[in-house]
Amino acid sequence: MAAAISDPYLFQVRSETNLTEARVYVCLGNSVSDDPNPMWYELGKKPDSETLSSGYWLFRVPMPDASFPATKAMASHGATIFMIGSNEDEVLNLRRLNCATKAWDDTAFLNLHRRFIDGIRLYGGLQDGIFLLGGQGLYPEVYHPQTQTWSLLPDPEVRSEATVIAVGSTDQQRLEFWAYDVGICLKYSLNLTSQAWETEISGLRPSMWEGNYCKTLLVGDIIVRFYGKRLTFYNEVTETMMNVEGLSTFPKKPIFLLDFFGTLLVFWRTGDELWCCDVKLEKRQNNTLVGSEIWRDVVLRLKNTKTRGDLEFLGGACIKL
Repeated sequence: MAAAISDPYLFQVRSETNLTEARVYVCLGNSVSDDPNPMWYELGKKPDSETLSSGYWLFRVPMPDASFPATKAMASHGATIFMIGSNEDEVLNLRRLNCATKAWDDTAFLNLHRRFIDGIRLYGGLQDGIFLLGGQGLYPEVYHPQTQTWSLLPDPEVRSEATVIAVGSTDQQRLEFWAYDVGICLKYSLNLTSQAWETEISGLRPSMWEGNYCKTLLVGDIIVRFYGKRLTFYNEVTETMMNVEGLSTFPKKPIFLLDFFGTLLVFWRTGDELWCCDVKLEKRQNNTLVGSEIWRDVVLRLKNTKTRGDLEFLGGACIKL
């Protein structure tokens, strides 16, 4: 991560020469506020980092027309962030932010309009594009950035009563999701070449994924979960959550997690300070997972921001700019 380069010409040159850098964008605000413009930040390095041990900081990103996300569901593809726009009873398309130009616009219309926006899942970790599932049935679709069109995918034939608890990919050739139904959890896997769905029984349970004191995320091919201040992971061999070795408990319960292209970004708040830690995860042959901190620091002081009292992460995404 580095300081922001906002010049569209520089972005074009870097893209043509494949010199892209990984960046982190987060949206802070208050979802129940009357303020229609949330605050967007980019995590980068200060030019002068004498006062900070790592040098990382959240820089305010000026937006001429910032959108207020309706849910925390965001996904990215290249330098573009996709999300559900605010105050929509029916989702017809997605809002998108070009992080190079800071320009907002809408995608083409979905093939199927969606309701129940809290049930919509977005995933952008595959080269094919942005995948969308849910919102009155699953009916998965994929958005193709090159042609700027949506395509319907085969129906995985999941019962409407089932609860999707995770969407991601542990294999770059497959789109995967886990759904809990009638006492069992099934893992659905779409082969992107053959366009055929496969299913298998999984030991993952909703209690492992969600909870009042839990934050859970798929990082690469690893399901990690904070229970309170302790980091655990899902062991597929034992089908249990196990402690991540090499890490002590965090000082506060995390308020947001983000997959930073294979490492785990953990955000928490202490008083008027917002902290972040970048954690490297390494699988060992004895079915253990070892974590190590790459850096940890204060990345934002909240006393001068409008979110000082009711800070909320409205979403976040990792891009390549």
